[in-house]
Amino acid sequence: MSGPISSGDDAAIVITRAGTITDEHASGRDISGRTLVFASGAGDAGSPTNPLETSISSIEASSTGGIFLDNDQALTIGGVGAAVGLNVGGGIGIITDTRLDVTEHVHAVGDIRLTARDEADPTANQVALASDVHITSTGGDIALLGGDVFQLQSGHQLSADGGSGEIVIAFDWGNADPGQGNSFTLPRKVDGVFAASTLRFVGDSDSETLIIPELFLPKGSSTESLIVFEGGSGNDSVTATLIDAPSVETRLMNVNVEAVHFQSVNALDASWLLDTDPTTQQIPLFDQPDLVTDVAYLASPATGGTRIVQSAHSIISRFETLDVDYTFGSGVDSLTVLALKHPVDVKLGNGNDVATVGGNRGTTPVHPGN
Repeated sequence: MSGPISSGDDAAIVITRAGTITDEHASGRDISGRTLVFASGAGDAGSPTNPLETSISSIEASSTGGIFLDNDQALTIGGVGAAVGLNVGGGIGIITDTRLDVTEHVHAVGDIRLTARDEADPTANQVALASDVHITSTGGDIALLGGDVFQLQSGHQLSADGGSGEIVIAFDWGNADPGQGNSFTLPRKVDGVFAASTLRFVGDSDSETLIIPELFLPKGSSTESLIVFEGGSGNDSVTATLIDAPSVETRLMNVNVEAVHFQSVNALDASWLLDTDPTTQQIPLFDQPDLVTDVAYLASPATGGTRIVQSAHSIISRFETLDVDYTFGSGVDSLTVLALKHPVDVKLGNGNDVATVGGNRGTTPVHPGN
């Protein structure tokens, strides 16, 4: 596109194209109007590094290519015409001001990234899903990045790469309203909302809270699954409840989270191990360089040493003063403590529990206090 497209009335702008649309327009909005429909096409509209600049209030698309837009007002996906939401054969990248309402399904072959820029309003800047909306990538990851609160409920479905990809949810993205921390509560397993091998929650510099009523993420065709909470520079906290037996589908990784509260509420007998990695580990982060730091963990020896809860921090002084507590169920628990990098409060249940301090890490003896 070398010049802008605009509609001065309420008529929809319908683009039927045979190839790729690139942004060759040096300044201003490329497309302006009330609604925009991509009716067909074999190439991408815009690109991840050079999206089309738009000023529209609603959009639908059915295309074999991808769609990449930067919009300057609140935007609704759906509600335009016969097409259902966004259905594309490439990737989707949409960033918009104020709010992004997803009222119809979003389907892509590539990555899906939907962003609502944060502004001074503490609640308005959301990626908001209407009831029963599905967001599906058959060959990529999903990122839903909102500046404020985010909500999911039964009926929503998010599926990344057939259950083998990553889903990212940011609920303080950009943080243009300092001091307005947010809280997010995960749906339960029975709701069947997520299909991904990694479910990542990302905060920012405010104090964020993540509540996990049922620590579980189906691994699909992957060997294991993982829930990750990336806090920022605030005082972030997570509360996770384990209802099932520990397994490769009940794993939590906390990065830059200052308070970790874990409780197992079942009556099963279980063995537990508290330890730290003897050397620093490389931890992937979202949209940032990997973090190399110490890692402390609670593992389940009965499942081959699966790490159920892990904690790491980019600031060692904060890592060494984490507020961490583990509460175990009413079955017979066996706890071994090898090494600690931070204080841990352990609460055993009503069984004939056993706690051992010191032992072997593989074949290497680990002495208390080292």
